[in-house]
Amino acid sequence: MAGEDPAAVYLALPSALFPATVMALHEAGLPPAAASSWRSRFGENLADTQELNQLLTELVPEGAVFRVDHFLAMTTVQNVLGSRLANRVLEPIWNSTHIAEIEIVRDETPALEGRASYYDHVGALKDMVQNHLPQLLCLVTMESPITLDERDLRAPGRWTC
Repeated sequence: MAGEDPAAVYLALPSALFPATVMALHEAGLPPAAASSWRSRFGENLADTQELNQLLTELVPEGAVFRVDHFLAMTTVQNVLGSRLANRVLEPIWNSTHIAEIEIVRDETPALEGRASYYDHVGALKDMVQNHLPQLLCLVTMESPITLDERDLRAPGRWTC
């Protein structure tokens, strides 16, 4: 992995494989400034997540780490921000003065695509109700970010919902 060119790593792995993968990338010489994107559940519980974060911060600068939830990466979900912020008709009226109620309905049969054992273990309540639906609720109710620049999107307190 030597060289001066920018590097990026995209990983969509079960969280149990993250520690060994981080160490292997570090040992292979992944440049410290290389962007790394971690898709899927980041740890199975709070302790796992804290342990993974600790390992990452020891080996990779925080500014180069992007934790991506697969649900938020879906085109339809990403289009929520575009509909809100780039639509000249909707943007000025997308607020509590003009919107009285928001209803989020997830009405589809999940496509498990090789994740059946994970989904059987976690279940719809934890996967959808505790994670994905609140994420979507935040996208439709949050204050507009100052810009869509990476720094504004990462800044604590900029996205309130």
